Amino acid sequence: MKVIIKSIKSLKALACVFSIFVVVSGLISCDTTISSRNLAINKDRIEKSKVESKAADSKAKDTKLKTDKTKTIQKSKSNKSESTEKGTKSESKLSTQTLQALQAKVDSTTQKDYSIIKVTASGSKRVNRELDANKEEQLKRMVANSAEKIVEFFPLTFAYLKGKGIGIGLVDYNNANAYEAAAVAVSPVTHTWSSSTPGYGTAELEYSLQVNTNSIGSGNINNTVASTMAHETMHALMFEALSSGMSGFNADTSKHSGHPTRFHDWFIEGMAVIVGGGTRFVEEVLRFAPNINKPKSSDTLVVQDPHAQNINDKMIDRDYVKNALSQIRLKDGRLSNTKVPKVGMAVYGVGYMALAYLGQLIYDIEEGICVEGKDGSQVIPAGELPDSQKIRKGLDKLMSEIARGYSLGNAIKNLTHGKYKSVEDFEDNSLDELSNYVFKLIQEIKSGLGSTITKDLGDKDILTVIDRDMPTKPILLLNPEYTRMTNFYPNWMVVMKGGGVKENGYAFNGTYPSDVSKPSFAPVNPDTTVKSVGE
Repeated sequence: MKVIIKSIKSLKALACVFSIFVVVSGLISCDTTISSRNLAINKDRIEKSKVESKAADSKAKDTKLKTDKTKTIQKSKSNKSESTEKGTKSESKLSTQTLQALQAKVDSTTQKDYSIIKVTASGSKRVNRELDANKEEQLKRMVANSAEKIVEFFPLTFAYLKGKGIGIGLVDYNNANAYEAAAVAVSPVTHTWSSSTPGYGTAELEYSLQVNTNSIGSGNINNTVASTMAHETMHALMFEALSSGMSGFNADTSKHSGHPTRFHDWFIEGMAVIVGGGTRFVEEVLRFAPNINKPKSSDTLVVQDPHAQNINDKMIDRDYVKNALSQIRLKDGRLSNTKVPKVGMAVYGVGYMALAYLGQLIYDIEEGICVEGKDGSQVIPAGELPDSQKIRKGLDKLMSEIARGYSLGNAIKNLTHGKYKSVEDFEDNSLDELSNYVFKLIQEIKSGLGSTITKDLGDKDILTVIDRDMPTKPILLLNPEYTRMTNFYPNWMVVMKGGGVKENGYAFNGTYPSDVSKPSFAPVNPDTTVKSVGE
C-alpha cells in the first residue's frame, strides 16, 4: 500500500491592536476689561475670593477623586468577576472540543468501519451447468441465511460483517469418486505492501463455492446438503474474519515455507462442523477407532466395530470413548492430508468434539461456573451437560480474540487461564476431560444433527433454519452466474488479518493486542495459491 502522509501546515495568527485616544478640549472665556478705579477697591476682595475659590475647588476635587476611586474599584471587581466567569465557560467549552477532537481522531484511526469497496466477477461465465436454476437459487438462499445465523450466534467475531455483501462464485461438477461434497476456495489475488506499514496492503480476496452435484442427487435438497452448505459458509466467514490463520500467511511470507501460521486442520474443520453438525463425524471416529491398528495399511481402514454403528449404541461408555480418542488423537489432525482416514477423522470428528469441549470450558471460566480440578486448574462441573449456547459463546470469544490479533495458542492460554498453555498443550493433555465431556455430548446429541445453530444439539432439522427468504442485505452473496467473485478492500485495511496458529497478527484496523509483542513482518508479495477447505 502506498502510505499517504497528510502534511498539516500551521498558520501564524496576527494580532492587531488598535488604541484610540480621545482628547477633550474646554474653552475658557474671561472678561479682561476692568476699570482701574475698581482694581484698588476690589483687589483685596478678589484675592480673598481666589483663596476661597481655590479651597472650594480643592475640596471638590478631593470628593470627586474619592468617588471616582470607589467606582473604579467596584468596576474592577465586576470586570474581574465577569472575566473569571467567561474564562471558566471558555475553558469548559475548550475541554469539550478537545475531547470531541480526540474521539474523532480515535474513530478515524482505530474504529474505521469494515468495508468492501466493490465486488466483481473474476471467474469465467458458467455455461455447462450441472445444477438447475431452482437448486442454484436454493443454494443461494441457504448460503445467505447460514451466514445470517452464524453472525447471530457468533456476534463478537462476525457482527461487523453484517450486510457487507461478500461475493462468492459457484463451481459445480459431478464426481462420484470425489472425497469432498463441497469446498470453499479462497485466493488473495494481489497485494501491494509497504515496508513502513507492515501488515497493510490493498488486496483482493477471491471466493468460490465448489459443489459436487453427485452429493446432491436429482431429488430435493435435504438436511445433509443443508448441513454441508452451513459448514462451507462458516469456512467462508472465517476466511474473511481470520484471514491470516485460515490462509496460512500474513504480510511476511518469506519465512512461511509450508505456511506455518495456518491453523491446524482440526480447528479449521472442527469449527465448521460445530455449525453444520457433527454427528456423522463422531460416529465415524467411534466406529473405526477400536480397530485402528488392525488394518494392514495405515492409509486404509477396512474393519468396523459392529457394536458401534451409531452414537446411541449401548456398548459406548466412557472407557469406549477414551479408547477411541486415544487411538484417533487430536494432534493427528494437525496435518492437512485428510485422504488418510485416521487424519480425516481426527480433523473432522475429534476436532468437533474438542472444540465443543473447549467452547464450554471457556464459557464456564468466563462466567465463574467452573470448579477446581485435582491439579488446581478450572474444570467443567461434573454434573453439567453439554449446551449448544455455552459452546457457541465460548467459541465466539475464542475467535474474537484471534480476530483482535492473538494467536490461537495465546487465545487458548488466556481464556483457559493457563490451564492449557499452548495449542500443543491442549492437543496433548486434554484427553481425560475431553473423554468425559464427549461421553455426555453424545448423550445430548442422541439422534440429532449435533449443530449449534439449530434449536439444540439433538435437533435434526437444519434445512428449515437456512432455507428461507433471501435477506435484504446479505452478508455472503452467492453469484451462480460466475465461477469466482473478487472482493476489493480499502487500502487502509489489513486484509491478511488476525493471528495465526502460533503467531500474533493485526486486527483489520491495524491494531494488535497491547499485552503481546508487536508482530514483526518483513512485507513481501505473498504467493497466490488457492486455499481450499471443504467437507
